[in-house]
Amino acid sequence: MNKPDLRVEPAERETPDLTPGRADATRAAAHHLRSAVAEIDAVFGPGYAAQNPQLVASLVQASAIDAAVAAGEAAHAEALDAAYKISREMGETILKLKPRLFG
Repeated sequence: MNKPDLRVEPAERETPDLTPGRADATRAAAHHLRSAVAEIDAVFGPGYAAQNPQLVASLVQASAIDAAVAAGEAAHAEALDAAYKISREMGETILKLKPRLFG
């Protein structure tokens, strides 16, 4: 059985925008796979990744989890910024209305 050549030359390493909604899942998964193979072969020698698919799968999974956490952190920061803005604007509005409401 012929195994596919998963080696990646350094010039081919281009980090795609992995932000949800901007990159499809297949492209992101392929990026994680190429990166995992390249890093494993860089550390353990050429061909090591092809001989150890479980290690590749583990590294791909860790990369995917890390990307998901980063996306979640970005969404959380965006939500906090929006909540802060809304809170500030409501406070300013209440202070403007205070004289009208309470004389």
